[in-house]
Amino acid sequence: MEQERIRESLNELAEDAHNISKRLDTKKLSGTNRTYFRLRVGDYRVIYYLQEETIRVVRIATRSDAYSWLD
Repeated sequence: MEQERIRESLNELAEDAHNISKRLDTKKLSGTNRTYFRLRVGDYRVIYYLQEETIRVVRIATRSDAYSWLD
């Protein structure tokens, strides 16, 4: 069930990579060398960055595990 919600959210993000419509819960992450963003889907976080118009997903994890690798 969660996989389908994540897939749907990523498909919607692919249509609107900069979330101009504000329909998705995205946020720019701070404190990293690269400009990462997170997409919140329920208890899961999708960490990604934009490379030109391509969305590069780095990690999909629960909130408690999503940010540990950024340290």
